[in-house]
Amino acid sequence: MSLTSRLTRGILALLIGTFAILALTAAPASADTTVSDAATALRQGASVFVAPDADPTITSSEADALRGRMSAIQHPYFVAVLPASAMAGGDPVAILRQLRQEVGLEGTYALVVGKSFRAGDTTVQVSDLATAAFREHSSEGVFAVLDAFIASSALRMTGSSGEPKNPLPGILFFTAAAAALVGGLFYVSRKKKAAARVELAALRQVIDEDVTEFGEEAAAIDLNDPRLDDTGRVHAQHALDSYEGAKMSADAMAIPDDATMVTQALEDGRYSLACVKAQMAGQALPDRRPPCFVDPRHGPSAEDIMWAPDGGAQRAIPVCLACSTMLQNGQSPIPREVMANGQRVPYWRGGATYAPYAGGYYASSGADLMSMIFMGTMMGHMFGGGGMWAGGQGMGGQDNGGGFDGGGGGIFGGGGDFGGGGFGGGDFGGGGDF
Repeated sequence: MSLTSRLTRGILALLIGTFAILALTAAPASADTTVSDAATALRQGASVFVAPDADPTITSSEADALRGRMSAIQHPYFVAVLPASAMAGGDPVAILRQLRQEVGLEGTYALVVGKSFRAGDTTVQVSDLATAAFREHSSEGVFAVLDAFIASSALRMTGSSGEPKNPLPGILFFTAAAAALVGGLFYVSRKKKAAARVELAALRQVIDEDVTEFGEEAAAIDLNDPRLDDTGRVHAQHALDSYEGAKMSADAMAIPDDATMVTQALEDGRYSLACVKAQMAGQALPDRRPPCFVDPRHGPSAEDIMWAPDGGAQRAIPVCLACSTMLQNGQSPIPREVMANGQRVPYWRGGATYAPYAGGYYASSGADLMSMIFMGTMMGHMFGGGGMWAGGQGMGGQDNGGGFDGGGGGIFGGGGDFGGGGFGGGDFGGGGDF
């Protein structure tokens, strides 16, 4: 072969190699990581999924550390760290719901999507723990929040030993205590139970009315309405799911505290319904705000107005536009009334029996706001300053005014944070933004 031929072939090879490198360099980047990518990996056994395009994120060694912690816990965890693009116009709560639905397994779900953190469990309430982990460790980064949440939720579900709790000692103790009470306080106990049944019956009637009214509104939604885009249809489906969850929780009510799951689901569903109505009317989606204080069935409030309900302490009260107009015109809007002590009164004067009812509607607003809203009412001491609802059941962080669910409510059926259809969050509770 001549020198000229060899040189020609060498030049051609060099050009081909150069074009190949340029082609690889100019190749389009891989598509953004989606929720389905994470769900597929988690469903196939990857307890932690970290998208390469997530920001903020965790390192591979931090992911391994989380896997190590979770492997010692006899409870399934599903952790996903995704980019903000995975929300595709939705919100963190909707993405967590989608993740749980696509994975299809029972357990604890923790999601970081963009700068938002949300978490929930399908059988046990952990949204308050997610909120606490975020508030205490968000300044330290994503790993610190996830690690703290996993550690605290593991204690709640398994006990400090990391093994399932043995219920026998507690059963024996309460059996003995019950025997002593039956022997000495049978008559008093029977009277209290009778009174409790009356109170529960009155509360159940209120709950059934709220669920039925929301169900009628949700049933009017047409998922195929051309005015709805993909986001609108997600909100529409969620409103329908929330109704089903609220209905199931209402049917299962055994004590007044169970009302929280129902009203938390209703509050969540009413926000989704408000989003659907706004899109169908060609309006911007409403902010996630607390329900109208006058009557939570009015849906998300439009603004805060200074008001002293029943002549109590004046404070900023969240109200819907219609109630705000009446108050500014010197009129008294009609409150949501309930039966208490044989008479109809505004629900905020219903006493302890109706505290779970109110608590579920305002769970995602946080303990501080609830304490201010109900200041001066019969429920005021229950929602703040260490009261039965302060910082605990149903109290969660927020994202643009709404967060993930808590208080035993949730997004999907099955109990825990995902049971009953409500937020937290919430959310509707359980998390926050980095």
